[in-house]
Amino acid sequence: MYGVEDMLTAKARAAVEACGAASAAPRMERLAELASQWAADAGGHTVDTLAVRLIRAQTVAEAGDVLLCWELLREVAQDASRVLGRDHELTLRVRAAGSTHVAAAMAAAERKARADVARDMADAERKSRALIRDEHLRLAADTERVLGPDHPLSVSARRAAAAHTAGADRETADQDANRPAKPYASGSVSNHHVFPPARVFPSLEAFVSGYIAPIFPIDPSRDVHAWCPDWWRHPEAVVRLSAMWEAFEASGTEDPWAGLERWYRDADLHLAELRDPVSGTFSRCSPTHGHTEATAAMPTRPAPPELLRLPAFCVNADATDADVVPDVRRLVFESTEEFVVLYIASVFQSAPDDAERAWCPEWWRHAQALSRFTALWRSYEAHHADGSISDWLLYCADPHLRSLRAPDSGPFSRCSATLGHDGTLIEMPVNPPPPGFTCDERGTLMLIPPSLLADDAG
Repeated sequence: MYGVEDMLTAKARAAVEACGAASAAPRMERLAELASQWAADAGGHTVDTLAVRLIRAQTVAEAGDVLLCWELLREVAQDASRVLGRDHELTLRVRAAGSTHVAAAMAAAERKARADVARDMADAERKSRALIRDEHLRLAADTERVLGPDHPLSVSARRAAAAHTAGADRETADQDANRPAKPYASGSVSNHHVFPPARVFPSLEAFVSGYIAPIFPIDPSRDVHAWCPDWWRHPEAVVRLSAMWEAFEASGTEDPWAGLERWYRDADLHLAELRDPVSGTFSRCSPTHGHTEATAAMPTRPAPPELLRLPAFCVNADATDADVVPDVRRLVFESTEEFVVLYIASVFQSAPDDAERAWCPEWWRHAQALSRFTALWRSYEAHHADGSISDWLLYCADPHLRSLRAPDSGPFSRCSATLGHDGTLIEMPVNPPPPGFTCDERGTLMLIPPSLLADDAG
């Protein structure tokens, strides 16, 4: 294997040859034990331990697990580069070995991902059907208790419950008999069994370094675009660039003709938020001098429990422990407060002396903020379920956060992230309308002359 045996000492060569007569599984186990024992005895990795680990990876490949082999080779390459250097002969041999397995490993990973997707979708479908069945059973029981068993609604509920229960029983019987679920329904192919296409970029890091960085260049001598080489240190950058990556991968399949052009329009908006030299996420960093640790999560203080336990601001706020409210959609956050504390404050960070973005740790004291954040939370859950976070960031989060955090006109304009809430702002005063002022159900203004009102009164 790339002449690795030539680099072994007599002790290591003898140990490897002794393992060579055994079958694949015992040989892999013995080689792993040798590498760990020698590394412990030597106080770290040596050429012997790294070479033995390389031979073990090749043995794993011979046993048929190319994905595990490739993962082991990556670990050995990292350790060899750290201990021996990138230019050492053994490091180069490890990398050469990994290059021969990468294609097969990627194919194995794709097969595994497809199997996982199919299994997860089947599990989700079963859980959804179970939730629907349970809701029909509860409805049947409640209608019989309240309206009586002979009421038409009770009869209809019992029939629906019986139909869904029978369907669940048939599915259980199919699973017990090891019969796969039918991929067809009503004579048409189900879209739930279509596998996603292969990605252009395998990771977010590959997307940023291989596409974003070269496509959107900067001039470090001019203060036009801010950038941070350690972009991954900024939570907002990670969220936005991840959304850009997902949208880019989808643009070629959902709309092959116009998808990329639309993606570029959205990319300009995302990068404007990140690279603005005054207020952008990277405004305190430098493309030449690197990252500056100037921002932090926006501070928050706990809201009164009685406020955020209202149904408008919390999932199942009025449910008892015995109640199970069926909801096929799996929520990421279960309340407005959880959404603000764990997502908004953590992702959209700012510096304590930020003059461009106002903030109030007691955000829930502002009626507008409480209402807007609740609307943002609900729209986030909908976009998250649809996989359209890029749209949510650009057309939901950014406009609302600009209004809330405007330093001169927003509801937080008199508050401070460090000093806390300021109650200077007041509600807009209103006066009662004149007699005869009314609106119809569409909001159309109608002004009835006072003379007609007087006639009617007479």
